[in-house]
Amino acid sequence: MASQPPPGFKRLAGSERKLPAQAHLMGPVDPNERIEVSVYLRDPSASNPAGDINAHAQQPGPRMTREEYIASHSASPADLAKVEAFAREHNLTVVETDPAARKVALAGTAAQMMTAFSTQLQHYDYQGKMFRGRTSYLHIPSELDQIIVGVFGLDDRPQAQPHLRYPIRSSAEPQAGVPTSYTPPQVAQLYDFPTGLNGSGECIALIELGGGYNNQDLTTYFQQLSIPTPQVISVSVDGGQNTPVGDPNSADGEVALDIEVAGGVAPAARIAVYFAPNTDRGFLDAITQAVHDTTNNPSVISISWGGPESSWTSQAMQAMDQAFQAAAALGVTVCCAAGDGGSSDGVNDQLAHVDFPASSSYALGCGGTRLSSANNRVTSEVVWNDMSIGDGATGGGVSDAFGLPQWQANAHVPPSVNDQHIGRGVPDIAGDAGGLDRSAESEARASSWLFESLSLPELPATCSEQCLSRHNQWQQWSLYSGSRMGRMHGIRYARWCPSARCSHDTNTGIDPISLAGLNPPARLPSHSIPHISLTHITPASQRFPT
Repeated sequence: MASQPPPGFKRLAGSERKLPAQAHLMGPVDPNERIEVSVYLRDPSASNPAGDINAHAQQPGPRMTREEYIASHSASPADLAKVEAFAREHNLTVVETDPAARKVALAGTAAQMMTAFSTQLQHYDYQGKMFRGRTSYLHIPSELDQIIVGVFGLDDRPQAQPHLRYPIRSSAEPQAGVPTSYTPPQVAQLYDFPTGLNGSGECIALIELGGGYNNQDLTTYFQQLSIPTPQVISVSVDGGQNTPVGDPNSADGEVALDIEVAGGVAPAARIAVYFAPNTDRGFLDAITQAVHDTTNNPSVISISWGGPESSWTSQAMQAMDQAFQAAAALGVTVCCAAGDGGSSDGVNDQLAHVDFPASSSYALGCGGTRLSSANNRVTSEVVWNDMSIGDGATGGGVSDAFGLPQWQANAHVPPSVNDQHIGRGVPDIAGDAGGLDRSAESEARASSWLFESLSLPELPATCSEQCLSRHNQWQQWSLYSGSRMGRMHGIRYARWCPSARCSHDTNTGIDPISLAGLNPPARLPSHSIPHISLTHITPASQRFPT
């Protein structure tokens, strides 16, 4: 393990990696193994491309055109030349140069990569699966210090999990406590999504780190709902492909659900599915490709995958946060699932954790609720928490990585239960995560009951992460208004938290997400962090300023 930089090298800030608990060393990598890495470079501009959040609150939308972004925030030719010279010196091949994304893809043997970045690569076994991993820091030549801000791909451990849950049932009949299931159009109706609009002319980007979809399954599903089958295209990132295995309990379930909810609410929108390997490199490259994709030009990005902040390197979180800044600058709304492992986010260390990338201040963190209705109206909405029956619960809490953003200053985000620090509160919005009826698809696959910790972007705005993909589709205002919203935090907090309190008790009225409902309940305060009760955002004409 190279813990100290060799002469002429410096530690790459934020690159430290630690092994997951119970990972077992299996041996060194083959020195001739071919490896590709993505090297991300600094922004030559000192200004934040996303602009001032107060300006977003007054006037949502893009801060600049793509041409203006490229002129100000692309990697500088001088920086690119230095990285290319570094590659030649270490016999690495430049596979791709993307100035807008500030990315250079390099390829070489494992031996060449270990020398170039002064690290050691080993094979490890973790939970029955092998991965190529490293520990400690990466190192870069001193002359590239501050130029290279991240190197991804040397370590290929799985980085994220799909936030998808199936209910626990012992018979064909719903258990007591299992919520009523809804189709995407029914959820859209309950949340009073705008009618007469179908997403025509817009593109929804879905980030998928595994699995795939079958066109015939999609056709069967939408036919049963009497909805036109949307146009779905696959985009390969870092070799990722649409590779369904035919098992709804695999990542296929997440991919299909995302497409079906998006198409169920915005059937005329084009859906671009970006398939990438489940690594930090694949995840980051998929997002930057979607943000800067001038062919599909998505107006919203829906992300149902994530992991606890503690599982990420600082360089990965910072690079992804910068990608979300670029999205905000270009008027692209990014909606991320807040997780489905409760307040621990699945980490067994007796501490509270929030999920990344939902914790990024430039992503709209989307939590889950339990929705009940009668006569096509919402009768109650409380935090989704099925931990008592061995299932999941919505994620949420206070970030350990990101400070309290300006737009949450009056939102009464509680101190972290870990150490009382003040940080970014997650989620920003929440919507039904308790039940989605997919029985129309039962002829194609046996998965008629499906739970998910909704990455529901804000339903009302577009039917959003489509209804906005129940996670992001419901929330995309741009799908319905014809004008991109981009970063939504300023307008949401300013418009629906205009005065002192924007929190609610979980046992009163139609109540959105409360941290008190997370697991373990005793360790979190009894009020929600900023949350928008989607059922209260009516009529449509009042949702956004004209």
